[in-house]
Amino acid sequence: MPNTNSLVAIEQIYNFLKVTPDYKMNNQFDKLKDFFFELNDHNIGDFESYKPFKFTLNFNKSWILMDAVAAPDFNNKKLFLNWVVARLNIIA
Repeated sequence: MPNTNSLVAIEQIYNFLKVTPDYKMNNQFDKLKDFFFELNDHNIGDFESYKPFKFTLNFNKSWILMDAVAAPDFNNKKLFLNWVVARLNIIA
């Protein structure tokens, strides 16, 4: 059964970040860092980011080490969101 709340949250975070004032000036790492920071459940624990492209976050009460070296370009919404959903093991 799909976790539609997670899918909606992921897309909302993506859409929110795309309209922030500094978005276009950010590089891929900063865009990913902002995205995974917002995805992190801050009530459970701290978000951490490491160059190159590694992030530790809590999502749906699970700790995840996200290796995003092979992440698609953040600007390609469909491809990027599909990649995130697959990495988070969310059934779409």
